[in-house]
Amino acid sequence: MPDNAEIMRNELGTAPGMIFSRNGLTCYVMPGVPREMKAMMTAHVIPRLQKQSGGRAIKIRNLMTTGVPESTLYEQLDNLAEIEKVVRVAFLPSLFGVKIRLMAVADDAAEAEARVAAAEKLVREKIGAAIYADEDIPLEEAVARLLLERGETLAVAESCTGGLVANLLTNIPGSSKYFERGVVSYSNAAKMQLLKVPAETIERHGAVSAETAQSMAKGVRDLAATDYGIAITGIAGPGGGTPQKPVGLVYVACGDEGEIVVERHTFANDRLGNKQRSAQAVLNLLRKQLLKKQP
Repeated sequence: MPDNAEIMRNELGTAPGMIFSRNGLTCYVMPGVPREMKAMMTAHVIPRLQKQSGGRAIKIRNLMTTGVPESTLYEQLDNLAEIEKVVRVAFLPSLFGVKIRLMAVADDAAEAEARVAAAEKLVREKIGAAIYADEDIPLEEAVARLLLERGETLAVAESCTGGLVANLLTNIPGSSKYFERGVVSYSNAAKMQLLKVPAETIERHGAVSAETAQSMAKGVRDLAATDYGIAITGIAGPGGGTPQKPVGLVYVACGDEGEIVVERHTFANDRLGNKQRSAQAVLNLLRKQLLKKQP
């Protein structure tokens, strides 16, 4: 360690942080592992910055969106100039969606919170349907919370995602309260034998079709006797596509006792990316159906 470095203790790892000060300027050096950096930032850096700022408060709110491209969100937020009068706005896109970060700097915490709340209201007026959480959590956690709040259950039928959706849902603590089972029906035979997809449906429309996805969602819900059944079938790639059904084509379905809704998506990522975005798409469809029927 440099002799002139002030050490910041790392409670979660072995690499300490360092603070260098010279001529009224301060440089904070932290390890790059996210959980270690965040813990060090919370324990050491932020308190020092707050003291240095003379009590000024910073409030950040992350609005998590999915299913809408960054450029479309930007266009829909035609009141962005009004929002930026009270907070700083950042669009942070990823494979799974766009995080809209609202940051307010004020003389005290109450004023910063009020500014963020006012900005969030303006954002929700324009793109509220695309926002699944007001904190930095994955979509599957937001869906899990909705299911737990409603006391409802879910079963999943997957083809091209190979169990990814079930894995995401069961990563959430307490998932046994809402997740009943997952079926990976990768082959046509599995779709027919396990989910009772009619052979004529696959013969007429193909395994990758709205009709097959709909039948899979119904089949897994009937099999598990759950409130909801969701399904995915598609072409993850890199091979297997045709001009009529290209690589990245995916159908997702969500069914309850009243209806089965199907969406068509075409993704343009590699095999893993297509699988991940397909999983995101079916979870978002489930989220929308849960909210539509929310009391």
